Amino acid sequence: MLDRITTIILLLICLALSAVILVRFTHSSSESAMAPLDMAGRTNETSVVNVAVQEVKRTTFERTTTLGGELISERDAVSITSTLSGKV
Repeated sequence: MLDRITTIILLLICLALSAVILVRFTHSSSESAMAPLDMAGRTNETSVVNVAVQEVKRTTFERTTTLGGELISERDAVSITSTLSGKV
């Protein structure tokens, strides 16, 4: 008899906790659904972006290419590496 009472009490606690979680989840999802509507009304904001322009020529970039290879065995494995880097 005591086992049944304990089981019923634990079941009621689990149901109450799941109801609280469900209410909080549905309440937070309804708030997040209304948030884009609030942001849509704020279209009068302005922002400033600073932009710098650099003219690019063929001599602006330096290109470095490194090729390397390693032969471990004729039948086992072949490793070939290639690195391409540059700077402005």
